[in-house]
Amino acid sequence: MRIKSSYSKEWILSIPKIINGNGCWIPSERKPGSEGYIQVQINDLPYLLHRIVMCLYYDINYHDRIIQTRHSNLCVRACFNPEHLKPGTHSDNMQDYSATKTHCKRCGTRYTKSINKTGLRAGKVYFYCGLCANNHNRNKR
Repeated sequence: MRIKSSYSKEWILSIPKIINGNGCWIPSERKPGSEGYIQVQINDLPYLLHRIVMCLYYDINYHDRIIQTRHSNLCVRACFNPEHLKPGTHSDNMQDYSATKTHCKRCGTRYTKSINKTGLRAGKVYFYCGLCANNHNRNKR
C-alpha cells in the first residue's frame, strides 16, 4: 500500500516544527513515543512519521520492511527532515549506528562500553548511556 496522496510533500512541509542545531526537523506539536519516534494516525492506524517521509520522497512502499529508514549522523529519532533520511537495509542501519555511537542522542553523555563475557553472545560489544539507563530504571519503580 502506498501512502495516500493527502500525505504529500506539501503536507510534510506544513507540519509545525522546531529545527535544532543539526538541522533536524522535530515536530513542535507532537511528542515522541518511548523509542523516540513520532507516530501519526492514518485511517486510525499508527504510522511512523520519519518512515512516511522517507517513503514519499523515495517512492517506496511503506509496508516493505526490507527497506529501512536511515537517519544521518547526529540526527535525533524524532527528525523528519527529508534531507536527513534515506533508505537502506538493516545491515546499513546497524553500521551507521555503531559508527556514530559515541554519545547518547538523548542527553549527550558519552556512552559506556561493555563486553559480554559469557553465554551465547560472549565477546559482543554493547554501548549504553548510564545516565539514561538510571533514569529509565528510576521511572520504572
